[in-house]
Amino acid sequence: MNRMGTERNGQNAAPAALFDSPQHEAKLHGTPAFPYAVYRGNIPGYIPFYPIHWHDEMEIIFAVRGKARIRVGSETRSVADGDIALVPPQAVHAFSRLEKESLEYFTILFRFRLLCPDPHEEIFRSFFLPVETGSAVLPVWIPAEDARNAELRPYILDLIENRHTADFEFKIKSDLFAVMHLLKKEARPAEGTRIPGEAFSDRLKKIITFVRQNYAREITVSGAARLAGLSESHFMKLFRETAGVSFIRYVKEFRLAEAARMLAENGGNSRKIIDVAAECGFPSPSYFTRAFAEKYGKSPQAFRKAARSAGQNAENGGTV
Repeated sequence: MNRMGTERNGQNAAPAALFDSPQHEAKLHGTPAFPYAVYRGNIPGYIPFYPIHWHDEMEIIFAVRGKARIRVGSETRSVADGDIALVPPQAVHAFSRLEKESLEYFTILFRFRLLCPDPHEEIFRSFFLPVETGSAVLPVWIPAEDARNAELRPYILDLIENRHTADFEFKIKSDLFAVMHLLKKEARPAEGTRIPGEAFSDRLKKIITFVRQNYAREITVSGAARLAGLSESHFMKLFRETAGVSFIRYVKEFRLAEAARMLAENGGNSRKIIDVAAECGFPSPSYFTRAFAEKYGKSPQAFRKAARSAGQNAENGGTV
């Protein structure tokens, strides 16, 4: 079978030359003058999932090898070798491991102003702005066997293969324009009328921001529901439908992800496990250890040791 989300024999996998040492995603995607970046990712890597999040950039995900689950908006699918997933600006999305599978992938992020700096230009008003605001939608899932994938792939691979090439700015813009030209033919008006601030995804972003800023403290469903302006039952229902997990599970997994990040960073080598637990909202060290081991398959101590070893290997092998 060869549909997106099913097993595939790997014949559409990207060239092995695309692989090199791991890259940790930076908070600034590119520079203010050239808002564009290419990252190499690995699920599980250190972390078997990337919590639901959003950003101002358009994101192109290219699955190189393996399999994982990606959620964009309220829809979740598995992606595999050669699949493409498109995440429009401001769309909530997440990555997670699919059972015992792993996925190596590249993600390309850029802001529309890189291609059209003037918001008064017709191309911005008629295409980029509607996609950015959600009044126009692009295809999200483009499996490897899809004819559109064959059209997009040469430009995407060119961007990936030349991500370290100096003085490549003109070609980057050329490839991105080619990609967006092909996608423009697929753009469709969004169903219904979207009123800014009223969509639950907007409230969800507010909740996620709240969790990010307060995960070390006690967080309750009732408090989050009040922040969203909803009853607890309605909030829990909408959160699960939109985020794909319950609010309680999301908070727990976000805290565990932050703990894993702390343990994987160089600074984590000097931190006591009990301090990491407390800083991530786990008042009980024993509960933290059990939850961490259940999520990552090893204790916090073993995870830190493995991350330290992987970091040393990466230093010996080069960087992206």
